[in-house]
Amino acid sequence: MYQTKSSNKAIIREKTIRKNVFYSFVFKGLSIIISLLLVPLTLHYIDKYNYGIWMTISSILVWIYYFDIGIGSGLRTKLAEAIAQNNGHLARGYISTAFYVLGCAMLVLVVIYTIISGFIDWNKIFNISYNISPQLNEIMLGVIVLTGLSFVLKLIVAIFHALQYSSINEFLNFFANFLSFAFIYVYTQIMPKGNLALIVYTFVAMPILIYGIAVFIVFTKKIKFLSPSIKYVSKKNIKELVGLSGNFFIIQIINLILYSTTSLLIAHYFTPTSVTYYSISYRYFSIAMIIFTIVINPYWGAITNAYAKQDMNWIKLAIKKLMLIWGGLSALVLLLLACSNLVYNIWLGKEISIPISMCISVAVYIIMFNLNNIYASIINGIGKIKVQLYTAIIQLLIFFPLALSLSKIAGAPGIIWATSILLAITTIALGWQVLLLTKRSPIKIINQ
Repeated sequence: MYQTKSSNKAIIREKTIRKNVFYSFVFKGLSIIISLLLVPLTLHYIDKYNYGIWMTISSILVWIYYFDIGIGSGLRTKLAEAIAQNNGHLARGYISTAFYVLGCAMLVLVVIYTIISGFIDWNKIFNISYNISPQLNEIMLGVIVLTGLSFVLKLIVAIFHALQYSSINEFLNFFANFLSFAFIYVYTQIMPKGNLALIVYTFVAMPILIYGIAVFIVFTKKIKFLSPSIKYVSKKNIKELVGLSGNFFIIQIINLILYSTTSLLIAHYFTPTSVTYYSISYRYFSIAMIIFTIVINPYWGAITNAYAKQDMNWIKLAIKKLMLIWGGLSALVLLLLACSNLVYNIWLGKEISIPISMCISVAVYIIMFNLNNIYASIINGIGKIKVQLYTAIIQLLIFFPLALSLSKIAGAPGIIWATSILLAITTIALGWQVLLLTKRSPIKIINQ
């Protein structure tokens, strides 16, 4: 009887995953097409130097999103656990607490940055001439204020993941990209060229609009019984959510420093043009990363559900499937590398020539990122993240000296090689933890 129930739950998980993967591919495919079209369209409106500035600014935006104190990741796991236990009251408590805590954090962040913004010289940080971009400080102030609102509304993404509706998130991303493309196309037709601020604000504002609409529809029409309310915020929920979220936050901040400062380091030690080369290469090879992310995203909530019910056999089978998919996508990356020069010429013309050393370094990074993502997603879904926390701290101590040393040897690609080496370290550690967890190891650190 137990085996029948367990088997039925496994079948339901598989059907849910397949459904999410299918629709995610549809919307992500459309989003990729628009993203690829956005590159030449944006380059047509602003030159490659200003495009490099925008890419550097976009890397700073990733920093802002990580200042959700890990609440998004913590909510994703805790909400999935509450749903697995059929505890609607607890689920609503977690949602309410997440919006409350993150809303307060947003307010503090915006106020602090507004106060200190006059003392920050972004032109000097980005190594950009004041003659080329004299209003960069004002642009960054607007960006950070708008993004502060965006990352609160973006909690809806974690909620959809916990409810195992990850494909809806891909639809939201597609719609935001579509609106960005539509607006920028209009700019090229009726606006003077070279307005960097207009491009930046367009890309930042679209997610706010889309997430805001999604939050309104979900909590007033679809799942009103889970809508956030101040009366459901409690110290117990804050402690549970922030406790797990705090560890997620530390890991996310370290990962941010390790992997999302690449554009900033390249801009600082080399030129914005080098950032453009890196950004274009990353966008091209990230096709494999995007495909794998689509496949693996539904597994987080499913892993949480399976672990809560101690269905280790399903988790082991899931890992085997993901490893096979990773192998196939790694082969795709190598094929993309072999064809990269031809594709760049067709895509962007012969005006921009990407160095092969940059292409190779990004290709290896994508392969390592996907492999690491398997074990990180399993661990995050289970919620036992102490090993991941410790390895992240070790990586932080190594990253900057390693990146600077390799950049002196290999130039800008050396910074990317440093991130790949650190990903390999994390992958070994997390793979070891997953193996022991599936064997129900009693080792204390493995179960924290």
